[in-house]
Amino acid sequence: MKNRTAGFFLIFCALLFSSCGEPTAPENLLEEDRYIAVFTELVVVNQIEEENLDGVSREYLKEQIFEEYGVTKEQFEQSHRYYQQNPEEHIRRLDKIEDILTEQRDRFQDRLNEDRKQIADSLTAADSISRPDPIPEPADTLQMNGAENLNHVN
Repeated sequence: MKNRTAGFFLIFCALLFSSCGEPTAPENLLEEDRYIAVFTELVVVNQIEEENLDGVSREYLKEQIFEEYGVTKEQFEQSHRYYQQNPEEHIRRLDKIEDILTEQRDRFQDRLNEDRKQIADSLTAADSISRPDPIPEPADTLQMNGAENLNHVN
């Protein structure tokens, strides 16, 4: 009986120590760059305000992202679980995603500012083209017609 208990204990210890090693990657693990690209797109979809969805569901948008990158939802989720098992590396990936989103936001803001400036410039140009010359004051009109001496007629 002691040998049997010792045997179970050894098997238990072997299983315990074998599970403490490196996590096993799923067969269809997304390469890191692809995972980051998909994750970034999903973050954007999750941040869209409900009224801006115009009746399109978030799930539909997510399906479109998976289709665009040629991955399945399950493949992404398995890769996500795998990549989360190493918190330090996952924080590095999340920092990279944040950098990508910040760069996209800055590019969008620059484009928006450029568009606003072009609109303002075109409105200023249109305003100066369509604005007629100011109507002269009545006194100015008399001077232009050489009638400034009419008041001095004897």
